[in-house]
Amino acid sequence: MVDNKVLKTQLKNKNDYSLVKLASKNNVTISEIIAALLSILRNETSKLKDVNDLERNKYLFKIISLLDRVSDKEDLTYIKNNLEDIKRICARRKTSVGKSKVLDRLMLEIDAYFERAMMKREENVSSVAQDILNNIIFELKDLDYLKIFLKENPEKMAVKHNDKLYIEELIDQYILELITENHDEYLYLENVLKALIKSEKLEIDKNSRKKVIRRLYGYMDEIDQFNITDDQKEKELYHLNEVINYFDKNNYTNDEMVLNIYDLLRSLDLSKLTVDAKAAVEENIQYLSDLVINENYNLNDINKINRISLEIGKMAIDPTMKYALRRLCSRVIKYLQSINIPKKKYECIDYKYDINASNSEALKKLSNIITYDGKDVIDCTDKFTISIDNAGTNIYDDAISLDSYKDGTKVLGIYLADVPSYVKRGDLVDITARHQAESIFAPRKRITMLPEELSIRLSLTENMKKHATGYFFIFGPNGQLIEFKVAKCLIKVDKNFDYDEANELLIGPTSNPEIKFLKNMREMADKVDVCRTIEYRQLKNLRKQALDSEPYDLTTSSNMIFNFMVFLNTYIADFFAKHPEIPFIYRNNLSKFNQELIDRLIKDAGNDDIYKEVIKNTNKVYYRPSYYSTINDGYTGFNNGAYCHASNPIRNYCSLEIGRIVDERLIKKNMEIIEGEREYLENLCVELNDRREINEMYVREAKELILHR
Repeated sequence: MVDNKVLKTQLKNKNDYSLVKLASKNNVTISEIIAALLSILRNETSKLKDVNDLERNKYLFKIISLLDRVSDKEDLTYIKNNLEDIKRICARRKTSVGKSKVLDRLMLEIDAYFERAMMKREENVSSVAQDILNNIIFELKDLDYLKIFLKENPEKMAVKHNDKLYIEELIDQYILELITENHDEYLYLENVLKALIKSEKLEIDKNSRKKVIRRLYGYMDEIDQFNITDDQKEKELYHLNEVINYFDKNNYTNDEMVLNIYDLLRSLDLSKLTVDAKAAVEENIQYLSDLVINENYNLNDINKINRISLEIGKMAIDPTMKYALRRLCSRVIKYLQSINIPKKKYECIDYKYDINASNSEALKKLSNIITYDGKDVIDCTDKFTISIDNAGTNIYDDAISLDSYKDGTKVLGIYLADVPSYVKRGDLVDITARHQAESIFAPRKRITMLPEELSIRLSLTENMKKHATGYFFIFGPNGQLIEFKVAKCLIKVDKNFDYDEANELLIGPTSNPEIKFLKNMREMADKVDVCRTIEYRQLKNLRKQALDSEPYDLTTSSNMIFNFMVFLNTYIADFFAKHPEIPFIYRNNLSKFNQELIDRLIKDAGNDDIYKEVIKNTNKVYYRPSYYSTINDGYTGFNNGAYCHASNPIRNYCSLEIGRIVDERLIKKNMEIIEGEREYLENLCVELNDRREINEMYVREAKELILHR
């Protein structure tokens, strides 16, 4: 029997659960999970109150997405009957509650479900590779592994299902997410489309490209029918033009672009236009020409071109002329964005991914952050303390001390910048930080999570007294952990090493006090490494190698600091895992293959050597990305039962929030249940998971922008 309350919590908290995983977690069959999902959908729809709160009701749409993956005939019949009834409930609710974004979207997605179900019945999946592709895109939702699969897959994939482009199915879903402003989903699908179009494994002929482009322009023509703000329209137009340009293979130089504009103007039959229409066409073409000739543009220009394209769509002119003019607008945008002006190109992708690169509003409020609320502060300024980080950084989240005593006892001190005592939940700096989720490191650009001035102020910089949260681990003579303490501290870091400096010292003579300290640290780091961190990082580096991305630094000093931070994060998470009544944020990792899918694919493939190769490559990519959750599912990447991300409070919002929890629970020792805290953290986990994916897309596109311009 499924507990619907538990299932609802899982849906809210884990937007990437599959039906198989849900069935396993609830110890029931797939059919029982389907029945429970439909029951939740029916009950929640019939009493829905937050009729315009799409974010709060996101889990309802997740249910339909999960049901879309069912293949059993009996289950499909059961789903169909229930969804038809639920759609009728939605229609009745609309009559009583009036305008409702949530009910509109539910009805839209139910209709889309029936359309896809009909298409699935008619089609025959032509290859195992196609089946795997669907699972990577819709189950794993991992762009990196999609690229690996496309790169390693030995065969080309079918581009059509029963005369309908496979890519059109993605566009259907993309437009649906765009309409409903599901930011993380439409950005994800946009990048999926881009990866597929760029891949040689999925060929799309010229006519198919034109068909898709015309369809996207058709949606543009309908955009004014939606009850959304002008800013939202600008965003939608921007993204639609992005996708249109993915389908346009041509790249232009300045001269070619100008010639293209004037050739089009000469070829257009303007004689049939009204005087006003003719003047509008000529004025807009001149505007486009001037932009290209001057190679000078900004976001306002690009949004103006989007608006021109929209107005052209409304003109009563020849369809061929209309299509040509709108293609020209898209090509001008593509040309402008290809110009080698990194600052302006960054402005475009900042806009696309909703990155507030300046933190300008938050900076204005910095003057209010002047007080420190830490009490009972321990003075640790006499301890020899160091940090080790990347060369060139000026922001240090953490530092380490290690004291040895004559009786063999050792005290490991791990200090984290005390951000929670300065940045309060709900103030403008906090809201800005939460929206960005983390500091972003892109080529030639660093966007700090907190305003940079504040980040530097809180940083554990050498020779400066700074407030920190100190975690003290006391080890006995035999190396066993015998006591743990956490407290507010005042520290003074003696040296901010970079990894290269520390590595050089580690091979020097032990007579040097700094070298002796570092070697003692290395010995301690080896003792606390019980989570196979080195093997995990090596595995991750193989993944990075397949993606042509920058690998981890696996030098001695880097591994040493990594071990300490994993030890700290594991210890904190273990404590809260033993007190499950206290809401907490875990970092989960389920790095294992979907063996059920692999077995089915092997069976379907038979003895075909090509399919065997596809399956072998799929084994490499079936790795589920790590995620935040208030439910502890363990961290199999490190082979431990619980893990969290507490060690980067200046650069990571989850670490900042965990710092607040530690202050309340471990320092103030308040273990009472705080009303609304669990729901707050559940919603935060969803936000952080979504935002981190968006940030990864942003960095990926920034690398392409700078390195492959």
